[in-house]
This record gives sequence, C-alpha cells and structure tokens, in this order.
Amino acid sequence: MLVIAVMLAMGLASGFIAGFFAVTGSVIRVPLLLFLGGWLAIPPEMRMHVALATSLATALPTMLAAARAHARAGDVDWDIWRWFAPGAFAGAVVGTVAAINVHSNVVEIAYVVLIMPIGVISLARPAGIHLLSKAPVNIFGTLIQTVVGAGSALIALGGGVFNVMLLGGCGLPKDRVVGTSAAIAPAIVGPALAVVIIGGLGVEGLPAGQFGYVNLLGFVFITIGAMVAAPFGTRINARVPDRLHRRLYGLFVLAIAVNMLVHLLITYGVV
Repeated sequence: MLVIAVMLAMGLASGFIAGFFAVTGSVIRVPLLLFLGGWLAIPPEMRMHVALATSLATALPTMLAAARAHARAGDVDWDIWRWFAPGAFAGAVVGTVAAINVHSNVVEIAYVVLIMPIGVISLARPAGIHLLSKAPVNIFGTLIQTVVGAGSALIALGGGVFNVMLLGGCGLPKDRVVGTSAAIAPAIVGPALAVVIIGGLGVEGLPAGQFGYVNLLGFVFITIGAMVAAPFGTRINARVPDRLHRRLYGLFVLAIAVNMLVHLLITYGVV
C-alpha cells in the first residue's frame, strides 16, 4: 500500500508540473521510480531503463491532456508545431534506441549533463534577452528538434525542458511557449514509448507485472494522479507572470539535476 500511495502522490505532483511548466513530469518521476526500483524487485542494472519506460508510459496521457487544454485556450502556435514535430519524432526514435542499449549509469549521467545547464541558463538569462529573434519556422527548426527529440528521449523527457527554454529565448510570450511545447511533447513521448515497450519484451530478469520495460503498477497509479492534477497546473500557469514563471522553472530543473547528481555521487562512493 505504501508503494501505491507514493505512486499516486508522484502522479499528482508530476501532473501538476506537466500542466504548469509544459514538461512531462519525468524530471520528478524518473528519480523517484529509480528509488522505488528496489521495492519493485527490479534488478539494479535495469532500474533506470524501467524508470524511463514507466515514466514515458505515464507521460503520454498526461501530455495529451495538457496539450488539449492548451490548444483549447488558444496557446499553441501551430506554424511552429508543423516544423518542429517531425524532427522531434525522428529524434525520439534515435534517442530511445540508444537509451535501452547502454548501461543504466550512462543514462543517469546523461540526465544530469543534459538538464543541469537548462536550469542555469533559465536563471541566468536576463529578461528581454533572446537567443533568436524568432522561432525557426523552417528546416533549421526541424533539425533543432531532431536533436531535442533525441536528447529528451534518451532521458525520458517530452522535450519541454528544452523547448520551454528554446521558445522562450525566441521571444514568444509565456503562454505560447508553454502551450506549443506541450503540443510538441506527444511527438516525442509516443515513439519513445513504443521503442521501450518493444525493446523490453522478452528481456530476462524483469519481474512479473512488466510490459516490456514498463512497470504496469506504476503506470496505472501514477497516471491516475497525473490526469487529475494536470488541468490545475494549466490553469495556474495562466496566472503567473512570465519572469516569475521562468525563475521557478530554472529553480525546479536545477533542483532535480542536483538531486540526480547527488544520487550518482553516492552510487559511485564519491560521497
């Protein structure tokens, strides 16, 4: 019962985060699922793979709900989406294939290396300073999203961690940044989920209650909590000023990265 309660709480927290920041909530789920791996009898060398896969499984319905809510509110820039989504899809397939074919510790290191700079940049970038004058609505944007999709899928994210910073750095208003990022996320999560399910079928050592690398118990209870909380995050996002939202986002991402870094240092006996 304690495991189920933790999973429900994880779902509520990650669902709210998905709606508020337009990220999948994986930045919360992956570290906690990694911790729960021992309770779920997951072999140590497979815990990160199961954490990533289960997080992706719960992310898909969560992000579809968040994307729908933002689309209804008129916060999705569909011109950007049409150029970004195909690249994100292709990159997601490449990143996920890489994730399931390397050691779990490699993925954990990639997790820290990829998201920690995002938190630092989000906090350090002065208001009004943009990375680009406008979003690249062309083949360049598609290529950028191929990289975003690959990096995101490698660590079970929906691209929001990267796209919120990218679109915000192109001068889009906060509501459009969050809404468009949320709409792109299913193009990453969908193919990534298919790959981790197929890649985990028939793998020896996984306990009962698995579908590929996806833990079904985690999928059910985390999804329930996430679907309940995601709409609340979306509504509160609309009330928060742009500058405060960016600061909160940077602090949030940085805190998760530091947490994973500490976990790695403990794992390797550094601290």
